[in-house]
Amino acid sequence: GYPDGKRGDEIPIGAAILSVCDAFDAMTSKRPYRSSMEIDRAFEEIKIGRGNQFNPEVVDAFLLVREYLAPPLPKNAGVEIEVGK
Repeated sequence: GYPDGKRGDEIPIGAAILSVCDAFDAMTSKRPYRSSMEIDRAFEEIKIGRGNQFNPEVVDAFLLVREYLAPPLPKNAGVEIEVGK
């Protein structure tokens, strides 16, 4: 809703989807100032933001994809690995 102060259904669904995806990517990506967050912890953070920071329907769909389509992720899934080493 920023900078227009939009809330709830005033926010376009595409923007709500991008918001969840961007937050998840930001949390699970390595940054110069911090390590990447573990995948499961990032999903928990998305759940925590449901209904406040994130559109609840988008979060529900995002979590369904994780639950039904993605295989269980290893604990080191956020670690970058160089090919050939």
